[in-house]
Amino acid sequence: MRAQMAQDFRKVTTLVFLPPLMALGYIAACSVFGFIGVQLWLENVEMAPGDVTPYGWEQEMEDWSGGPKGGTDPSLGMIPRIGLRSAWLFQNWAGLISQSSSSESSYIPRLLLSGPDRGYQLAERQLTWVMRYLKERNKPVPTVLIIRHAELLERLGTPRALQDARLVYTRLYQAAPPNSFEAAQLALKIGNLAARNDADDAALDYYTRATTFNMDLAQYSPIQQRHLTNTLIQLSDFYSRQEDLERAYHFQGNSLRQVMAFLSNLPSDEDTLERRTHWFYISHRAQVLLLHLSEVAYAQSYGAKPFIPIDEAVPLSVQGLKDAGNASLDTFQTFREGGIPSASLDANRQQINRIPFDNTLSKPYAKSRSLRQPAASLLRDSRRSAIHAWSLVGLIMENVNAETAMNAHQAALRWAGMTVADGKKLGVPENEVITVQNRIDSLQSRINAKQ
Repeated sequence: MRAQMAQDFRKVTTLVFLPPLMALGYIAACSVFGFIGVQLWLENVEMAPGDVTPYGWEQEMEDWSGGPKGGTDPSLGMIPRIGLRSAWLFQNWAGLISQSSSSESSYIPRLLLSGPDRGYQLAERQLTWVMRYLKERNKPVPTVLIIRHAELLERLGTPRALQDARLVYTRLYQAAPPNSFEAAQLALKIGNLAARNDADDAALDYYTRATTFNMDLAQYSPIQQRHLTNTLIQLSDFYSRQEDLERAYHFQGNSLRQVMAFLSNLPSDEDTLERRTHWFYISHRAQVLLLHLSEVAYAQSYGAKPFIPIDEAVPLSVQGLKDAGNASLDTFQTFREGGIPSASLDANRQQINRIPFDNTLSKPYAKSRSLRQPAASLLRDSRRSAIHAWSLVGLIMENVNAETAMNAHQAALRWAGMTVADGKKLGVPENEVITVQNRIDSLQSRINAKQ
């Protein structure tokens, strides 16, 4: 009898407790394998390196210490590597991740860990922890992680974050080989931060340093061309804000000629995506310089001592702005549609109905590890430069030719998405959409009053 009871008890125990225990075991196993799977996916897929090409786009990808092999550095140890992958995940997928962590960012109070920049806030916090972990164990912190952290601080944009980022870049600049390309890249970063803090003298000093570096060959490499072009744009913007507009005009003209010299033959559909991206990257920067040049040409005509008469400045500025606006359409369609526009470089082809209402990146660029980000940035930047160009054409022409002004404002509004809500989806600031809408309403009222 007692033996039978013991046997029954074992059966009941097996029936009652074994299924939950098995379920818990399965859950634990799935959790472990799921965690390992995510780590492998991040390391070998999402953080994989880009293809090495003569155009150097892989060198501009975010480096999380893995170097040319991508991923993370095995010498850091398991825990830091997991922390770095988490930082990557926070930065790129923060919208899908809970913000339940109890610690605070070094730069952002916990109550502010929300909104569009929360991914950068969480990534900064995670990367700060990894760097502290390595220091506490007397392990060297790779320079690329220090730079990555400083770039996250720039994204956060608080006064303290910007100040600390500048200190980091300055220390690295002082340690870099003199006149090296590495030093020039750091000088550009320092100059940008100085300009954000209205430290004009420091900004000009470091921008000038950023243009001086030793070339490996007799000509600039593609990545050096992109760096120099970006530096010239920053200097152009700097001079445009100074009182000496004539100096700005001549600097911008010389810079535009130098940048245009980087543009060899127009790429074709047979060229590699890397070459196409490089060509249109330089082309877009040339468009920005043309925008600056056209603005200064028009602005100087209202000064005390204009060096270009207004009857020459107006058509010169308008033509330059139209050229920049049309070229922006070429750039946009290249990365949205994937091919080379057949009517490229035709300055008279502007058609409002050709302007797209979305920023969808074409599949060849979206699938490329090294080109996805620069191509997406060019989509965004070409839209913004087109809005700027056509808005300025409209403003200049309002008192010259109302029809031309209205067409230009309407082109700017279509680039901006037509409505505030659609503009937000395209990344266009609300005030830009409202400003263009108001100019159209004002101009239409004037036209109606004259009829």
